[in-house]
Amino acid sequence: MDAHRFNELWCRSGGGIEVDEVFEALATRYQEPHRHYHTGAHVQSCLDTYDWAESVLGRSDAVEMALWFHDVVFCIGRSDNEAQSAEFFRVFAGGHLSGVFINKVTALIMATCHRELPAEPDSRFVADVDLAELARPWRDFMVAYRSLCAESVDSADADRLKRQQAFFKRLLGWPSIFGTTLFQSRYERVARENIQRLLFSADLSST
Repeated sequence: MDAHRFNELWCRSGGGIEVDEVFEALATRYQEPHRHYHTGAHVQSCLDTYDWAESVLGRSDAVEMALWFHDVVFCIGRSDNEAQSAEFFRVFAGGHLSGVFINKVTALIMATCHRELPAEPDSRFVADVDLAELARPWRDFMVAYRSLCAESVDSADADRLKRQQAFFKRLLGWPSIFGTTLFQSRYERVARENIQRLLFSADLSST
């Protein structure tokens, strides 16, 4: 992860000399040994996608900050990782960044729960960036999917498989997986094809 880029963002958002401590805490979390998908590489991929999209959707320091923090807390088997990540940001930002900015970023982090298609534009931006990896070429998509599976306590856990299938089916049930026209035009078709192919493979393997 790019410490210089984070330092500039943090200070631009109102922070100061505490930035090194904050980045060290971030880097330590994203290097935890139980992570295979939710790593600093995923954050960098999100930032690369953000860089591509911001020329159209507009630069937003709150969106970029949310991308840095959205997976900072990742405990296997927990359903509240996003909420804990938002709280992690709130604790480190408290007393340094403005309350308005903190509230904005925490709300954006919660958009990466992907329980519904967000209504607010920046929430759609964050959610779309987080889901963009669904539209990788098939082989790359499967590498990412296997990394996600490796984060399970038991890679053969039937409950985990059911949860993942339910998540993907929920995405397919939305009018569109992506909330912005930009992401829909570039990623929607391939993301849907990848998910459908994955679910078909899973259905075959269970018969």
